[in-house]
Amino acid sequence: MVDVLGFTAKHSMSTLADLDFRFEINREERVVTLVVKDIDSALICDVVTRMLPADHDVCAFMNEQEGWAPLSSRFRLRVKFDGRYLGVQVVKLFSGELTMRLEPHEAEWQRMARKSAARVLAALHATGIEAIVTNLAYNGTLKAGRGLHVFTRTSRAGSLMGRANSAARAIQGLSEVGAMVVSDYTTREATERAFASPHLAWDPMRKTCVERFPAREDFEGKES
Repeated sequence: MVDVLGFTAKHSMSTLADLDFRFEINREERVVTLVVKDIDSALICDVVTRMLPADHDVCAFMNEQEGWAPLSSRFRLRVKFDGRYLGVQVVKLFSGELTMRLEPHEAEWQRMARKSAARVLAALHATGIEAIVTNLAYNGTLKAGRGLHVFTRTSRAGSLMGRANSAARAIQGLSEVGAMVVSDYTTREATERAFASPHLAWDPMRKTCVERFPAREDFEGKES
């Protein structure tokens, strides 16, 4: 369940324009998304440290005055600005001052893509469709800009297009970064190349995504 709230904040005794906020609070995943048209660090820090804890029982900042250990109840904070998601750290320093740091877009995109891949692969596994996310690089990152490239292994005796459509329906709305479902429409070799490339797969025992680098693992096995 996601709670959505919107409001307008302003600076007292200032000519700066008011700033419209929209917060999306996902209590299940413990993530707060702040949607803004402009970034005003002072207003964001004030809202995160004062209003969210007091009015919504949400702690999405670190208070160094309370110690260095992170609180298990803390929410992760991100901002959606100019169509992109950025990770945000708001910290109340030991001195009492407030500071805010923004992460690069790529860092938050990777988090979103990994979570989306887990949702997608779990849903396909539940429907009995064997699938992988193939756009994984050897350094473990997903290739940005393409969304999730979901490859399904299908029976050549069955309807390939029908199976792909079933997979697309099963994952509709589950990926925050988009997803494209493909199958082997041409040759068995194309399927095997996909499964031999770096990819994410679903581990039903651990109930999580796992990284697989078959070509590299095969090479390392021959070398040992």
